[in-house]
Amino acid sequence: MCVPKYGREVYEAFATKYSYEPDTGVFRFRENTYNNVHKAGDIAGSVRSSDGYIQLTAKVDGKSVGVLAHRLAWFMTYDEIPNVVDHIVTGREGRSDNRISNLRNVSQRENTTRSHIKSSSKYVGVTWHKAMQKWQSQIKYKGKQLYLGLFDTEEEAAQAYKDALDDLNLS
Repeated sequence: MCVPKYGREVYEAFATKYSYEPDTGVFRFRENTYNNVHKAGDIAGSVRSSDGYIQLTAKVDGKSVGVLAHRLAWFMTYDEIPNVVDHIVTGREGRSDNRISNLRNVSQRENTTRSHIKSSSKYVGVTWHKAMQKWQSQIKYKGKQLYLGLFDTEEEAAQAYKDALDDLNLS
């Protein structure tokens, strides 16, 4: 299980500084900032150039803290600190879409298995091995990629992945 970086007190501090509009995914300042750079009602947050996620900042116990907007959106909507918040719409554009309807709380494994969307298969852990003209199955476990074999059908490769999940007690 993924351990959240910050505790409830940090999220509560952010919730007092910002308001959240679940239908648009927009955060706004609740009050003018101390130097009046931002007025109450102004849109808050900035897009991180490294990954396209929106980040909000606030002083908490005298320290400047940054929280990702999608995590704060989840907290402000459901009053719970999420494990991993996944954007349903994928890609860089989807990372700035913080409407609550575009977010879901998932495990780290569920979030990382979304990479199969770009795969040649409709199954997680299965890809087409072009050189061998067969379906390949593999699974990531404890940071290592485990090769499960080559198969004649996509379904056989998917079954090998499912069996590996069961054998590793991950299902």
